[in-house]
Amino acid sequence: MWSTCRSHPLETAEFQALDKAAGVVGLVFSRAVTPASGSLILTLSGQIPSSASLWLRQRVLAAVLNERVDDRVNTVNALLKAEAQGLHLLIEEKFNATQPAQMGLRWEGDPDSTTEVWLTNHLPHLKKVRGIPLDLPWPDRALMTWHHDAPGVVGKVGTLVGEYGINIANLHLGRRVQGQDALMVLTLDAEVPAALKQELEGITDILQVFVFP
Repeated sequence: MWSTCRSHPLETAEFQALDKAAGVVGLVFSRAVTPASGSLILTLSGQIPSSASLWLRQRVLAAVLNERVDDRVNTVNALLKAEAQGLHLLIEEKFNATQPAQMGLRWEGDPDSTTEVWLTNHLPHLKKVRGIPLDLPWPDRALMTWHHDAPGVVGKVGTLVGEYGINIANLHLGRRVQGQDALMVLTLDAEVPAALKQELEGITDILQVFVFP
């Protein structure tokens, strides 16, 4: 049975970092991963107190549902909202005091949907999206593309972003197999206007564009 707890006793920097990481994994998953039927699986591993599990489940659910429903969802009402949407989230616990705190979210039976966030020095690092390995500190503003792994795509995106006067602070690439689909994440110094997103979506070989926050 799901807990309906409304608060968590760990009012510490550690717990606040876990709470933020849960929000990141839920947000990125909800925007970048194609919705599917079945249950969500939240894997909690590494240095995560077992007492935080139920709260983190509610936090992740709230982040996912805020992308799916019109009403505001928070950790207090997340379970009720999930039940109303027919969305179920199960927890896998693999706690280990010698490993960094890690959270992974996926659709049951679909490892290629996995989004994963680790905590490093109390900061969330995005380690995987759609099963593709990455390694970047989660920024305040990011642009993510899902595209064919083809020559010229990265350059076209960078050029277009520059034409809008937006500086790229960092660029991260990931792929499973050469020549298939790939993922790119740009850390930006300014927000992405709707017009830029629309132009990016029109580039040949760009399949999807996601903007954060």
